[in-house]
Amino acid sequence: MAPGAPSSNPSPVLAALLFSSLVLSPAQAIVVYTDKEVHGAVGSRVTLHCSFWSSEWVSDDISFTWRYQPEGGRDAISIFHYAKGQPYIDEVGTFKERIQWVGDPLWKDGSIVIHNLDYSDNGTFTCDVKNPPDIVGKTSQVTLYVFEKVPTRYGVVLGAVIGGVLGGVLLLLLLFYLIRYCWLRRQAALQRRLSAMEKGKLHKSVKDSSKRGRQTPVLYAMLDHSRSTKAASEKKTKGLGESRKDKKRLAGRAGGKGSGAEVSKGSQMVVIEMELRKDEQSSELRPAVKSPSRTSLKNALKNMMGLDSEK
Repeated sequence: MAPGAPSSNPSPVLAALLFSSLVLSPAQAIVVYTDKEVHGAVGSRVTLHCSFWSSEWVSDDISFTWRYQPEGGRDAISIFHYAKGQPYIDEVGTFKERIQWVGDPLWKDGSIVIHNLDYSDNGTFTCDVKNPPDIVGKTSQVTLYVFEKVPTRYGVVLGAVIGGVLGGVLLLLLLFYLIRYCWLRRQAALQRRLSAMEKGKLHKSVKDSSKRGRQTPVLYAMLDHSRSTKAASEKKTKGLGESRKDKKRLAGRAGGKGSGAEVSKGSQMVVIEMELRKDEQSSELRPAVKSPSRTSLKNALKNMMGLDSEK
């Protein structure tokens, strides 16, 4: 082979690098997540959360391991292990009767609870997860601080302030929309009431106009009846006046005749006068047709005069 010509076979170092990149890279896909730090009060309990992400489905051989390194210590000890679907608590150490498994592998959760906290529990807890074939990955650590009384953290105060502001804004918006809804509802009710009143007035005006139309012929009939009654009364009064004048004339003409004729004429005129007085005393108005006419009175007087002359 000439110097400087490329080799047809790769070197052993390059082959090792290719093998590691193909085999080890999938195993490093698993990533573990925990809180950065947690706070707890003496005598209380605290939850140490642990979750993970893996490129593989959750395996039946999944395992969780918790280790504890005391504050100021150098070595970490195993305090909890989960494998083959069973939790195992280390019988050595101060946590053997105070640890509780609350995780669920199907939900990628490997959390534990530590009860009855003490100042000696201060330290760092490490969570390690294996999900074959993902067996290599980065662990995650959480630091526990135990206090006599848990202090209020700046983040909690800031979150409370932001939550209060947001709650106030939401309350104001709710109050605004509630007032607007009530106002719109009242306006709609007033509009319906005004519409009903306008419809009622229109119906009443139409009803009054129809009622007036029905009453107009009745009023005209009443007026015609009153007019006819007045005309009849005037005609009757005029007839009575003429009858009295005729009676006086007849009495004057008959003044020069005999006593017998005067007696007979007087008796006849008394009868007529009685009839006329009876008609005058009557309060009931009679039609003009039934009142004695001038012609009838003249004929009666002529008949009476003819009878007297024959005698």
